[in-house]
Amino acid sequence: MINRTAALVILLGLATNSAHAIGWFGKDLRGRACSGGEQHYGPYDYRKPENHGYRLHIVESYHFNKQVEHLIRGMTGSIEGDLNYTLRAFPNHHKALKSIARLSLKKEFLKWDKYPPAECYLQRAIAFTPDDPIVHLIFGIYLHQKHKLQRAKKEYEFAIKYSPKSGLAHYNYGLVLIDLDDIKGAKKQARIAAKLGYPLKGLDKLIKKAEAREALGKDDKAKSKDSDKAKAPSSKVSSGDTKDHPTQDKTASK
Repeated sequence: MINRTAALVILLGLATNSAHAIGWFGKDLRGRACSGGEQHYGPYDYRKPENHGYRLHIVESYHFNKQVEHLIRGMTGSIEGDLNYTLRAFPNHHKALKSIARLSLKKEFLKWDKYPPAECYLQRAIAFTPDDPIVHLIFGIYLHQKHKLQRAKKEYEFAIKYSPKSGLAHYNYGLVLIDLDDIKGAKKQARIAAKLGYPLKGLDKLIKKAEAREALGKDDKAKSKDSDKAKAPSSKVSSGDTKDHPTQDKTASK
C-alpha cells in the first residue's frame, strides 16, 4: 500500500509533467493538421545531462533499444508505437527522430491513422527545443529527401544559426543549394565544410557537374544566338556579293 508521502510525490510528479506537456504543431506534408498521443511522461530535453539518468533509462529500457533504432522490430509492439512513446517523452531524442525519419522514407503508408508522420514529430521537437541544431538538421535532411527543397534550405539555415561550426550542416546546406541551382552558394558552403573538417568529395563532384552543365548551357545559348544572327538578313552587302539570302553558320547547325 502506498503511504501518504509516496502518493504525494507521485501526484506532484504527474502534475509537473502535465504542467509542461506540449501538444502537436504544424501540418504534415499532405496538408493535414498534426496530431498524436497525449503526454503521459515528460517531456524532457534530450540534450540535458540531468535527463540522461533514470528518466532516459526508463524510456529506452522499454521502448528504444538497438533493434527499434535500426527499424528491425519493436519492443512492446510495433516499431512505430515504441518510437511514438520515446518521442512523446523526449521530443528531441535525436536517435529516435532519425529513426522515425528513416521509417517514413522507407514506408510511405505506415500506420499514420494511429501515429503521426515523421514531419509532425520533427515540428513538435522544434516547438519544444527551437534552438536544437540537430533537430533542424534532421528535419532538413528529411525534407531534402522528400524533395521539399525550400523548406529543407530553411531548416539547414537554422541548423547553421544554432551551430555555425557544424561541418555537416554546411555540407548538407551546400547539397540543397546545388539542387536549387545556386552554384556560388554551394561552393561557399563546401569551403566552409572543408575548413570545419568535413571534406567529403561528393559535394565537390556535384559542383563540378553543375558548372559543366552551366558552361554547356551558355555555349548552347551562344551557338543559338550565332545561328540566329547568321539567319538574319545582312544590312551590309558588298557590291561583289551576288548572294541574295543570309549565310547560315555551319557550326550552329551541327
